[in-house]
Amino acid sequence: MCLGDTVGYGPFPRECLELVRRRCEVVLQGNHDSGLIGETSIEDFNHYGVQAILWSRGARQRGRP
Repeated sequence: MCLGDTVGYGPFPRECLELVRRRCEVVLQGNHDSGLIGETSIEDFNHYGVQAILWSRGARQRGRP
C-alpha cells in the first residue's frame, strides 16, 4: 500500500511511480501528487515543496514522469 506523495520530492518522479505501481496493490493520491497535476493548489506548500512540484511539472512537460 502506498499512502501518496509519490512525486514532488526528488528528481526521479517517473521511476518512483513505476516502483510504486509494481510493488503496491493500493495507491492513494497525496497532495503533492495532486499538486503536480494541478488538482490541488500548491500555494500552501512550503518553499521546498513548491520548488519540487515546479521542477516535476517541468520534467513532466519534457516527457519524464
